[in-house]
Amino acid sequence: MKYLKFFLVIFFFSISAVFYGGQSILITTVNDTLKNHEYYTNLDNQFILRFYTLYKSNNLNLSKDENTLRYRPNGVFSIGVGFNYKFIGLGISYGAPLSSQSKAKKGNTQRLDIQASVISTAIGLDGFLQIYKGYYISNPYDFTEWDKSNYPLLPDMQVITFGVNAFYIFNNKKFSFRAAFIGNQVQNRSAGSLTTGLFGTFDQVRTNNGLMPDALIDSTQNEFDLRSFEAITVGLSAGYMYTFVFNKGFFLSLAAVPGIGYRHYNLVTIDNSKSNKDQLALQLLGRIAMGFTKSRYYINLNTVFNVRNYNYRSYNLEMSTEQLRLTFGIRFQTQASNKRNQFHP
Repeated sequence: MKYLKFFLVIFFFSISAVFYGGQSILITTVNDTLKNHEYYTNLDNQFILRFYTLYKSNNLNLSKDENTLRYRPNGVFSIGVGFNYKFIGLGISYGAPLSSQSKAKKGNTQRLDIQASVISTAIGLDGFLQIYKGYYISNPYDFTEWDKSNYPLLPDMQVITFGVNAFYIFNNKKFSFRAAFIGNQVQNRSAGSLTTGLFGTFDQVRTNNGLMPDALIDSTQNEFDLRSFEAITVGLSAGYMYTFVFNKGFFLSLAAVPGIGYRHYNLVTIDNSKSNKDQLALQLLGRIAMGFTKSRYYINLNTVFNVRNYNYRSYNLEMSTEQLRLTFGIRFQTQASNKRNQFHP
């Protein structure tokens, strides 16, 4: 946790933008009427209100030799609300209530996800914070004959992930990141761009009594003797994103952004032995988005995954953040947009 105090790293979060938008004019600016050769229309003076449902999971796989423990949170669905105005955006989501049957089988997970962004035409900065407490082992049958109706639980297991990302879009005259993922620009023609930047991530996993629940056999407890670990990672990323634009207001976007950098992390075992190591860090960020835009409204379905691997001694720890988001957005006129004569046809 101590690294959070000093975590001021800016990273590149390259993403794929896909704008499937056939209706060339979603919103028009009278001062700069949309021409056929224009690749996107800028609407950053509109106020965007977003409502969304979110499937999101912060998973951990812990492997040693040929054995892998799969840790999963319960309650991966959230509802959220957010806004964007000019270059600023904020979204907050909260997990949907769990049924008593789900809690009995997979335990209770308390979750908080916060995301914020400041994105211009060429440069973007965003950050995220995820706090999950309460996990279960999804594959106990790999270690023992498991015939119980519930999974092995770790109610005290807490996972914290904090990241800051900065990125630059090279082909920003033709390609719009904001068109696909925010909605205050409209991609009118297919285009793509190389992207590069910086990234920083803080990961922490901790428990009181170790990462192996008491319900599993003692021999496995001895093999997986980790109690907690934390890591800070900084590095460089580079990738490519492309938006396909179709007729009738539909869009599709793809992106792949690998990253490489430096990582320092600490591990604590159940007997309170402590170790630390510096090593090369690799991660992979991918995005897919598709949607429909019409007049003041738009619908966007996108998925993103971020995979990070940690290796120490005979352990391999893989952390992955996965999400699937369905967004309904509404654009509102503001005094600034009225002055710029931005309007909906």
